[in-house]
Amino acid sequence: MTIQELLLHSSQTLENYSPTPELDARVLVSHSLKINHTQLILNRNDTLHPKDITTIQLLIEQRQQGTPIAYIIGSKEFYGHTFIVTPDVLIPRPDTECMIDWLHNHHNQYNGQTIVDIGTGSGCIAISLAHLFEKSSVIATDISPNALSIAKKNATLVLGTDQCRIQWYQGDLLEALPLNTRPAIILANLPYLDQNIYTDDSIRHEPPLALFSPQKGLEHYYRLIEYLTCHLFFVPKILIVEINPEQYQAMKDIVTAQFPNNTCEIIYDLAGDIRHLVFSLPIITNQ
Repeated sequence: MTIQELLLHSSQTLENYSPTPELDARVLVSHSLKINHTQLILNRNDTLHPKDITTIQLLIEQRQQGTPIAYIIGSKEFYGHTFIVTPDVLIPRPDTECMIDWLHNHHNQYNGQTIVDIGTGSGCIAISLAHLFEKSSVIATDISPNALSIAKKNATLVLGTDQCRIQWYQGDLLEALPLNTRPAIILANLPYLDQNIYTDDSIRHEPPLALFSPQKGLEHYYRLIEYLTCHLFFVPKILIVEINPEQYQAMKDIVTAQFPNNTCEIIYDLAGDIRHLVFSLPIITNQ
């Protein structure tokens, strides 16, 4: 069987299991053969070894069972870098890159200031920011020790010797941060899905801890804002949160109830939907 024949057979096999069967087939075959897309095309008439065919068919079977491509190949691209992903961490989404873009556009204003990434998961946000903001101190937290282990591996993979510029803390939200931390920016891509609504097969392989939150998906954000009101020295100049579009008004209300003088800017995702809110919080004088 040639590469081209296996690609055709694999994409046909996945037709009822994936919205992008041809792309999935190309990715899995390329990954298994350790060749890029160009080589895949140039070598499409090459005959495959039976062992390679068997290995690829096993990967195709995993995809048939609903396993995300990123978990099968063990990696995902995010903001120009390749990140290790396992079922212990959420798969990075392209829409989350819009959060990084906003800060990148304000690079000169915030470079050199302390940035905190809450619920870091794979570390893709914190590591991307450490790469962009070379003068900044970046702090990342996660409640999951397994997620932090993956994030640290990614820091070494992406940043090399610069990985030490990120401080990692295990704990819920901001609870693990040292009391002398004074963040200028906090980014929070916290669990925000309502488990009663979101039951899509596309997320059933991802860690529920990173996906779901009670109170219509907003409990984590309620607790975050409540924690900030009780620990005013952690209140940042800028708070950026990722949400679902329908949570826009509720999220604004949560913040405004405790910080009535805030200003809010919307960041739209790649589909043109509301995905992130940027809150400029009032300066707290009684720290």
